[in-house]
Amino acid sequence: MPSSKPTNGHRPSPSPQDIVDAEFLENGSIPPPPPPMGRSASLGVADSDSVAQQLNQFEQHLSHQFQMWQYQQTQAQQQERRQLLEQFWATQEHHQQHYRRLHEHIKRLEHKLHYGLQERQTESSRRSIFVMLGVFVLAIAYITVLYPVLHRPAVQQPMVPQQTPIVPPVQPQTLKS
Repeated sequence: MPSSKPTNGHRPSPSPQDIVDAEFLENGSIPPPPPPMGRSASLGVADSDSVAQQLNQFEQHLSHQFQMWQYQQTQAQQQERRQLLEQFWATQEHHQQHYRRLHEHIKRLEHKLHYGLQERQTESSRRSIFVMLGVFVLAIAYITVLYPVLHRPAVQQPMVPQQTPIVPPVQPQTLKS
């Protein structure tokens, strides 16, 4: 992960690119940091150790602790990302199942509504046909039966040919004077 070789027995700081790469790794492939090199049992000042060696050992100790903390932090972040991703997929699956159930319910309601409207239209068409058929039958009955009865001409006696009155023949009259 470091971008250059270690110097003076300690690891250099990682480059910004290495930090970014480590933060966004998802498979947890970061190996744990190696144990510190030559760590002494105590950090106290010994007679034979020089101040430079003590500072070097203390720096190695702090570097190791920082690397361990960084490694643990990276592992915790990756674990948290995995958990969030699992929660996201579970939530998404739950929402998709809920959406499918709602979609199926809406389809059933649409089918029932369509069927009900179709039945209503059929019933309305039947009523209209029966009303028109009734009006047609009444019109035919009126034309064939009622109209002739109501507008029949007055019954008249059959016409007998008129006879001319028979006038008796005139008799000649005599004038008497």
